[in-house]
Parts: sequence; C-alpha cells; structure tokens
Amino acid sequence: MKKLIALLLVFVMLLTLSAIPATAAESTVKIGYYSSLVKKVKSFDGIANINDFNAQASTKVYKITDAAGLKKLAEIVNGGNTLEGYVIYLANDITEVGKFTPIGANTSATTLGSNDVAADTYFKGTFDGQGHTVDGLVISDEGIAIPEGQTALYADLGLFGNTQFATVMNVIIGANCTVSGNGCGAGLIGRGYETQVYNVLSKATVTAPVAGGIVGYMIDNGSTEQKMTNCENEGSITGNNAAGGICGWNGSHMPVTRCRNEGSVVITKQNGADRNIGCAGIIGRLTRGSQSTLKDCINNGNISGTVNVGGILGYVRFAKLVNCYNYGTVTGTSADTTGNMFGAQFKVYFPDNANANAHIAELVNSESRIGQTDASLGVADVLATGDETFGAALPGADGGEEEDSEGAGFTNIAQNPGADNIGYSSARVEAVDLAGVVDMVNYDTAPLGQSLFKISTPEGLVKLAYAVNHQFASFAGCTIYLTNDIDMSGVTDFVGVGGVSQLSDVNGNPSKTFCGTFDGLGNMIENLHILNKNPTIETVGLFACSNGATIKNLIIGKNCSFIYQGTNNDTMVGALIGQSRGNVTIDNCWIRATVKGRYWTGGVIGRVTTGSTTVVNSTFSGDVTAQGGGAVGGFLCITGSPYTFTNCRSAGVVTLKTAQVGTSLYNAAAGFVGRSNNGVADTKMIYDHCVNNSTINTPGNAGGFAGILRYTATFVECVNYGHFAVTEDLPKTGALVAAYFTQGYTANVTNVETVADMAGQPDPTFYLELDYQPDYTPVADVPANPSKPPEETTEPSGGDDKDTETTAPDPSTDTADGETTAADETTAEDDGTEGDQKGCKSTAGIGAVALLMILGGAGVTFMKKKED
Repeated sequence: MKKLIALLLVFVMLLTLSAIPATAAESTVKIGYYSSLVKKVKSFDGIANINDFNAQASTKVYKITDAAGLKKLAEIVNGGNTLEGYVIYLANDITEVGKFTPIGANTSATTLGSNDVAADTYFKGTFDGQGHTVDGLVISDEGIAIPEGQTALYADLGLFGNTQFATVMNVIIGANCTVSGNGCGAGLIGRGYETQVYNVLSKATVTAPVAGGIVGYMIDNGSTEQKMTNCENEGSITGNNAAGGICGWNGSHMPVTRCRNEGSVVITKQNGADRNIGCAGIIGRLTRGSQSTLKDCINNGNISGTVNVGGILGYVRFAKLVNCYNYGTVTGTSADTTGNMFGAQFKVYFPDNANANAHIAELVNSESRIGQTDASLGVADVLATGDETFGAALPGADGGEEEDSEGAGFTNIAQNPGADNIGYSSARVEAVDLAGVVDMVNYDTAPLGQSLFKISTPEGLVKLAYAVNHQFASFAGCTIYLTNDIDMSGVTDFVGVGGVSQLSDVNGNPSKTFCGTFDGLGNMIENLHILNKNPTIETVGLFACSNGATIKNLIIGKNCSFIYQGTNNDTMVGALIGQSRGNVTIDNCWIRATVKGRYWTGGVIGRVTTGSTTVVNSTFSGDVTAQGGGAVGGFLCITGSPYTFTNCRSAGVVTLKTAQVGTSLYNAAAGFVGRSNNGVADTKMIYDHCVNNSTINTPGNAGGFAGILRYTATFVECVNYGHFAVTEDLPKTGALVAAYFTQGYTANVTNVETVADMAGQPDPTFYLELDYQPDYTPVADVPANPSKPPEETTEPSGGDDKDTETTAPDPSTDTADGETTAADETTAEDDGTEGDQKGCKSTAGIGAVALLMILGGAGVTFMKKKED
C-alpha cells in the first residue's frame, strides 16, 4: 500500500510540474505566441479591402480577407510599392494558399546572407495578422533564373521575402506551409532589415542554407530599434550554413525576448573545420560586433549538427542571456563546439588574440535543464495585468481594451473636480469674442495687419502649417483660436507646423517656426498621425518648431501619434512641440497621445534649445518612448534652460529603451523632465504643486519628476505616486530626482512639507476628464502639403462658429564627456518678437509687414466648454 501511495504522489507531482511554473519569475512571463496578446480591431467594416487597392487613394489602411488578397499584397509590393506608412490587417484565417511568391521578393543578393540593404523589392509597412492563420503556403525558388552576372541564386524566402523598417505581428504560419530554396528562408521573413516582429507562431517546414523558424537572416545599421518578442516556432528547420528555431543568422543588435522553440533544428553541413556555421534552438549564428541580449527565451526542441551546436545559441560572438533555459537535447560531432546552452564562442578560433576574452557569452540566471519539464508551458492564454498587447499604433487601429488606459491604472477619485484640478481642467477655459475673426483658410486674402484667426476644420490646421512652412509666416503677435474639435484622420503626410527644411534666418535661428499664441478653447485635435523616417527631419510635433509661442486650452487626443523611426540621433520629438526656442508657455493643455522617438523624446516637448519654459495647469497621460536611448520625460526630454512647472500632473507611461544606462549620467527617464543639461549655476528649475502618477520603464536612472539634474531645483508640495520599473541591479532612482551630473551638485528641496514618495498609495487628487466626448464632423480628405495654398472659402455668416523641416539642430551639442558647449548654456530670451515682428510676421515675398491691429471685443459671444 505504501508503494502504491508513493507512486500516486509521484504521479501527482509530475502533473503539477507540467502545469505550474518552476519559479516565480517564470510564472509571470508569457513566453512564445499567445492569442491574448493581440490588440484586436473592434470592426473591419470601415477598412478598405486590399483587392481594391488604389495607390492614389488617401487611405493607408487595408484588410486582407482571402488568399487572393494575400497574393494581391505580394503583387503590390513586388511591383515596387513598399507600402511605407501603410497598415495591413488580416481579417480572416486563410488556408490552401498554394504556390506563393514572397511579399518583397528578392533574388539580387550576390552572396549568401548578404547584408546589403539593396533588394529587388521590400515591404516597409505594418502587417497585423490579428491572431489569424495563413496556411498552405508553398514557397520555393524553383523556376527562378539565376540573375545575370551571378554564379548562384540567393533568394529571400518566406511569407515576406525582404522587409525594411517594417513591423510584422500577431500571425500564425500553419503546419501545411513549406519554404525551400537556396538563400535565406523562414516561415515569416527570409531577410529582415531594421524590422520588428511581435507575437508570431510558425509551424512551417523550412529548408535553406540559412534557415530560421521566424526569420532567416536579420540585419541592421547599428541601431537598437529592432525587436523580436513573443515569437514561437513549432516547425522543422534544416540548414547547411546557419539554422535556428527563431532566427537562423542574426547579424544585428536585435534583442530577442520571450521567444520559444519547440521544433527540431538540424544543420547538414559536414565541414567540421568551418567556424562560420551555427545551429541552435533560438539563434543559429550570432555575429554582431557588439552585445545582443536574449531574455526569457526557452528551447524545447532537439538540436543536432556537426560543429557550433547549442541549445540557445550556436555560433556566438557577443551575447547576454537572461532567464534563458534549454530543455532540449543537443547533439554535435565536435565536443569542443557543442554545448547545452551555446556551441562555440568566437574566441576559440583566436586563442592568441589579446581580446579573446571579450568574445564571450554572458549567462545571467540561465542554465541547461535537459530532462526537466518546461513549466512555463502551463501559463494560461488569458490577458493578465501587466501583459503587453501588440497592435498597430497607426491610423485604423481602433482596437484594444474598452476601458481608458490613461492614468497608469488610477481611477478618478477627486471629490471636487473643476478649476482647482491638478492638471488640465475644462473649467479654466475662458470665453472669447470671435466676431470678425478671420478663418485660417482665408489667410491669403486676409487684410494686412490681421492678428486674429480661427480654425474650425482640418483645412484650417493644414493652412496654418502651410503658411509657416512654405510662406515663412511666424504669426508672432497673432492669436489663433481652435473653435471646434477637429478630426485629422483624412489628412495625409502632415509634418507639423514649423518644419520641412533646415533653412535659417540671418541670425542662424530656424526661419520656419511658430511664434504666436494658439488657444484651443478647450477643443481637441484627434486622429492626427505624424510618422517620420526621414533622417534629415530633425523635429516632430504638432508644432515641429516654436519660438516664443504660447499654447493653451488644447487637448491632443489619445488616437494621435507622433513617431520618428529614422536614424538621426538628434531628432527632437514631442506631441505638442518638437523643438522649443525662446520663452515658451504651455497653459491648461492635456496631451493623451502616443509619442515615440529615438533619443530626445518628450510627451509634450522634445527639446528646449534656448529660452525658458513655463508649464501651468497641464496634464500628460499618454505613452512616450525613447527607442534608442538618450533621455525621455513625460513633459520634456532635455533642456539647458530654466523651467517652471506649476499645478501639473504626469499620468502616463514613460519608457526608455536602451542597454546599460544604469551607470550613465546622461541617460534617464522621468515623469516630467528627462534631463536638465545646463552649465549656469543660478539657472532655476521649479516644480510647484505637481504630481507624478506615471509609470517609468527604464534600465536605470528613473526619477519621479527629474531624471538627470544639474544645479538647483526647487520642489514645493510635490508628490510621487508613480511606479519605477527598472531592470538594472543598482539603478539610480528617486521619488523627486534620479541622479546629478557629477558629485557635488545638489538639489534644493525648499518645502519640508513635501511628501516626496507615496508610490503604491491612492492619490486623492487624481482626476482626468475621461468622459470627454468630441463633437467633430468627419470631413473630406485633405492634402497636408499642397503644392499651392488651399482654395479660398467664404466666411460663414452669423455669429455661430460651429463650422462643419526641419529646423537646424541645436548648435550646442553634448561633447564626448557629456558636458555642453557655451551655446547650450545660454538663456537668452529668443522669443522671435524683436524688430518688425510685432503682429503677424511673413516673409513670403509680399514686402514689409505693416503694423498689425489687434482685433477683438470685450463682449462674450462664444464659449466652448466641456462639462465633466
């Protein structure tokens, strides 16, 4: 009986192991593909079918519903249209596709695994499979002639042959798919350049010299923008040069996170002396010249080959493995280059090299677990708190959770919301008399000296941008009112007000800047999307460049996005202002948008280059990310000038994505200002009655209010309720400030009643007007950058107004040791209003501008106020 009980206990334990993660860390991580991570589109009814594709149409969002649509997508791309800026959704499962030419077919590679960016065709858009399956693909290079001048055919083979600056996510490649040929092959992408891959499952059988379950060969230009997250392979992978369950050959910095291999991986090449081959469960061959990180990755497949055979990595030069485990068997003919975690390291081939020890694989909480059970397979496919969902953050992506995500998990609990709110409040919007105010669409025919304008439609905002960017109007001394909520979804290629070129004035300052006052009257701009990949465009924002401007009473909607995906490290990205010059004031504004940049990225303002910044009664509740490092702030990224925040709230998500910044004094993330980079000792940085509710995601250097701070900062009654999600072992964090430039510089906390750190506790002041209901009326498509001004319109009768670049970079740049030049230390009041700039300034070749009249009455005829 005792033996029987013992056997039963063993059986129960085995069942338990198969369902419960072995460690607490594993139980909280979804590894591999999960349908619950898909950010679903609520309805495809209003999205055009790819079979009706029209390159001249304004829409850039399409859906695929059948095999013909999938082949139509390949036809479009292979015909020369990269679909850059487009979003393609898979609306149904597609089976029995049959013989298929890859989307972005490429046969021009001159060598196997060529890192040459050039290709015959390539896909540059966003493909969101919405969790659907593509099955029955038969992909090969059979029948393709060897290009003239080449000795062999090296084709890129997969659902996508060649991708560049693309995003592919949420798709399943079925078990009846086969990929074979001479080149780089994979179930999803043959060869990817600067490509991001999220939440993909491949069951395809792949046979190629460079073979991967998800990607055959991944390359980049040295950036850290590429990612591969939550990918899984169940197919059989066979190569003769490089083979990996997730990626055959990785020649990039691409981080690989939460990926799993279940399929067998085999390499057939028999040359045991060839150090260049590699075979492994995750990446067969990793050859980038700087460290790549694999985190939360697992191999369960059987791995076999000749040399350089490993459970996680085969041939590796630099790598860091964090929480990675191998449960699969590993078989190789050479014991010296076969390992349960990795096969061979670069240094084994250069034993006499003085730098040999630098070529190592670093293991952090990673180990071989052959013979044990992978407990993470028991994680349920349900969306849990903290899970990342994957969906296109571009026009047409109206999916996601029904509830509003603003406030970083907080709910409105303030007892008396209104004018006394910390942050934006509609109750602060004052009445304005709009009698006689000229509509911006009639700017070209407005009387000389006109100083008041109004915008009531998307055409008006487009005309404002055109006047600044192409007619050199600064609008200094002018006020522009937004009299309606406006929907910008029909506007294409909007680049922002103040941008387009690097033309400067006689003093070296950007000549295409907005210098006036913009009063939103409590209205919202929604569905505005600026997506920029141009390396010469150095400013991204609604106001790409402003000089001495005042912006108030404006809401930037949560369906707006301001994204830079180029390679220029100096690009300044902010939802409201990209580059700020002069003495800028932001009053009673609410920013809810998604903002993504490379280095200098702020939720509201990207970078201040001269002058002071004053922010009053304003709220940031969006999502801001610096993709490549540098600094990031909920309100402001970097400044070398004085600033004051009064009665402001940061309540969004602030993310810095870069490796090894915990020990750097020049990289940080914070709820308000990422980095204060100033060399003037008496410069004042003031936070007065401000609250941080934001979540700060960063490898290190996280501050509730200020990230990296120099000299004096004053905090008066400021409270941090936010959360720091830092990954470094010893990060520099602080409820008020993360770190100082050097030892010896200290902050001055003037009010002893300041309760700096209340993280994790309820904020009794928290309130956002989440029930805001826009009242705009959809309008026809509007070209954002017309070759000539928009057509004139007639001023509406009656008193009811309910109408239905770049600049030169900051001359002060950080030196090699992080210090700044003298130009960065200036605080000159460059407000763009000196000389003849009173009133509205224009240098559009119409002669000198006369003295402007200030129009407006004391009577109140119009007030737009959103109630709680």
